[in-house]
Amino acid sequence: MKHLALPLDLLQGEDDVSFGYLLPSLIFSFNKYEKLIAQTQNKLKYGGEHLAKMCIKSLNTRFDEILNLEWEDPIKAAVLLPKVKLKWYYNIVKNPNKSLEDIKKCIINVAKKQMEYESYNESDESGDQNVDDFFDFTDSQDNQEVGTVGSSSTMNEQGTEGTSESSNKTTKIQLELLRYLEDKRTNLQVLHEYPTLKKVSLKYNTCLPSAAPVERLFSFATMIDTPKRKNLSDEHFEVLVLKKANSNSKVLL
Repeated sequence: MKHLALPLDLLQGEDDVSFGYLLPSLIFSFNKYEKLIAQTQNKLKYGGEHLAKMCIKSLNTRFDEILNLEWEDPIKAAVLLPKVKLKWYYNIVKNPNKSLEDIKKCIINVAKKQMEYESYNESDESGDQNVDDFFDFTDSQDNQEVGTVGSSSTMNEQGTEGTSESSNKTTKIQLELLRYLEDKRTNLQVLHEYPTLKKVSLKYNTCLPSAAPVERLFSFATMIDTPKRKNLSDEHFEVLVLKKANSNSKVLL
């Protein structure tokens, strides 16, 4: 059962654990059991072959959507984790539904949306500066006449500018992704050099792949919430629990 135990230890660990490890861990377990059955050829004792086949069947049943690359979130999380990137792709369990180019386009699209979201928030914050323009009580008849003549050309110019801006964003993200994938370093600090990809990586790798860290947090709360500390305030109690939980953790980013 070590082919299941090792990934479980990784996903339930306290340090250096991210959602991006889920997909490669599942592929690792699946491939190990398939190789085990192929190499032993009915030589496993005590029902070992049957157990291995049951593990493969269970992985297929429970994680079919992930193993077939139908769910994109684990893909994005894995690619944007420096230790993983695209190493897992060459050990795909089945015929993949996505090519390498499809995966790269997926990352580019989500990074582009991130850039558009940031630019929208920046423009929204500066919206109060245009209040004076809104309360303009001058006669706009002349402006309307001029605007009617130049409206079509203005719209064409705006459309061209929008297309050009979108193309520039896509090119910028493509270059950033290319540099990131060619980077041989595997530490998380590398993401500081790729600001757009770093934000997307934080978005998809923040969630935990296992409930074990949360269960440990409740255990720490039980240890601190003793009768001798019944007068603790909510804020003080929260600080003590988080200090206990983070006492052995490492700040990676």
